[in-house]
Amino acid sequence: MDKLLPTTAPILLFDDEKRKEEKKKKKKKRNKNVYFGEKTRKGFIRTGIKGKTQYQLFHYTTRNKQVDPYIRDIYWLDTEDKVIRTSGFDPSKGYLLHGPYERRIDDAVVETGMYYFGTKHDRWMTFNSKNILISKSHYYEGWPKDSRISYYSQQNQQLEKVVPIEYDLREGYFYHFYENGQLAVNGAF
Repeated sequence: MDKLLPTTAPILLFDDEKRKEEKKKKKKKRNKNVYFGEKTRKGFIRTGIKGKTQYQLFHYTTRNKQVDPYIRDIYWLDTEDKVIRTSGFDPSKGYLLHGPYERRIDDAVVETGMYYFGTKHDRWMTFNSKNILISKSHYYEGWPKDSRISYYSQQNQQLEKVVPIEYDLREGYFYHFYENGQLAVNGAF
């Protein structure tokens, strides 16, 4: 039996610096409530509708950025009435929504998406009360992602024309600008 036992103890080598670096990596936390490089605050609104409770969970930014005036809906939190509005943004009355958004009716998620300084951004999904997907759309800073946008000057990002496209159809507001940036023609599809 003694023949099977080791005659010397194994030498264990520990690299203390490597272990310290691993601990630092583990301790480094992701910044909470930072979306698209902007610090946000978390909020919610609870309302009762037809015997059911609706929750709106959202993030908002206290920094007010100039939003493209041609985007149809600018979503913002009205702090006086404690409601989310889509038009008439006034920086003295509220804050732009920025970051993830979720709307629930009781325990069922009805709508999810992201905001970018008050405009819809990235993927937006709508569900029915049985959690079945009804619609899914993609946005880029308020414009439908498939929109056709042309520029007079690509370097200066001088806008010439915006044709909104949703589901391969022209849907929404059309804009055409002069070279000096003034609105020449607008209309709806």
